Amino acid sequence: MNQPGLALRPWRAGDLSVLAGWYDRTESHRHALGGHTLAQALPALQTGVPGLRMLVEGDGRPVGVVSAAERVVPGDRILWIRLLLVDPDERGKGYGHCAVERLFGLCGVGNRIGRVLIAVDERNGGGMRFWMRLGFKSVRRLDRMDRYDGCPVHILAWERYPE
Repeated sequence: MNQPGLALRPWRAGDLSVLAGWYDRTESHRHALGGHTLAQALPALQTGVPGLRMLVEGDGRPVGVVSAAERVVPGDRILWIRLLLVDPDERGKGYGHCAVERLFGLCGVGNRIGRVLIAVDERNGGGMRFWMRLGFKSVRRLDRMDRYDGCPVHILAWERYPE
């Protein structure tokens, strides 16, 4: 998919205020962060490889956030997409799909990366449909206790092998 005017750039300190503006406007953002408040999730969002924490811009304005990390396991190099959020007002315009494809290109998916993994809260039906459309398959259900409020959280692990 091609989205004219779409760019990925490394996060800057002020970009988290953009995320805060979107966060309370949709339930799926809370699902993407494991049901945590933005304050609880912030330390995790600020860690990792800076080059893989990107702001998604459409025509020069913020429309989403994507964060990923490379992992090496014996015999395999994995791209773990930790987070993808799109401004609720910008959904359905192809920004998420295009951002993921551009991230694949930046990270060498199909070249040095052998597979891509994501985790989706099973309450996030829209997120699951999005990843299915991108060719991801659910491979495992992970049950865990949410450490912040004691509510069980059921996460589905998904993967996609490069074409």
